[in-house]
Amino acid sequence: MRILVAGDLHYQPTTRPAYVEFAAWVRDQAPDCFILAGDVGHPLRLFRRGLDLFAGLACHRLFIAGNHDLYCGEHDSRTLWQRILPQAVQDAGFTWLEETTCQLGDVGICGTLGWYDYSARAPHLPFDAADYRRIKPIFNHDADCINWPWSDRAMARYLARGFASRLAALEQNPTVGRIVVVTHMPIF
Repeated sequence: MRILVAGDLHYQPTTRPAYVEFAAWVRDQAPDCFILAGDVGHPLRLFRRGLDLFAGLACHRLFIAGNHDLYCGEHDSRTLWQRILPQAVQDAGFTWLEETTCQLGDVGICGTLGWYDYSARAPHLPFDAADYRRIKPIFNHDADCINWPWSDRAMARYLARGFASRLAALEQNPTVGRIVVVTHMPIF
């Protein structure tokens, strides 16, 4: 089983030849499965162009969103997350892995965007979760560009619950011998 995972492409038209070369390299590797693990492109037109690079790939294509894919612009982040991105992913022939799993032979694949719950903060720094929420706009553009109505911790819990449910289903499936987990952000 050959699974190729890529993330953080951040597609830009000014360097399109490098992206086309990368997509050709992916095809030459002849993977059984290709997973894009987020941050394909922003705004939406670049997201779609990034996905289109892999249109000729003859294997299972799976997708996990990244934080930059959800940056507001012509659409708010909530609409991108709930409707626009899943449809664009499906239209491009990828599977939106946030709501389903994939099984290839005895390999189950499960994934999630993951989100900040601030539990991975450095223990030697004098900041708690509330401090990180307060100072996030100083060091992280997500505070400026993600405008969905949920708090970071609420989104992290929501994603973790869905992921845990999908993972448990794979673990209970007697035909699954191995599980591959893909996240854009660490979930624990």
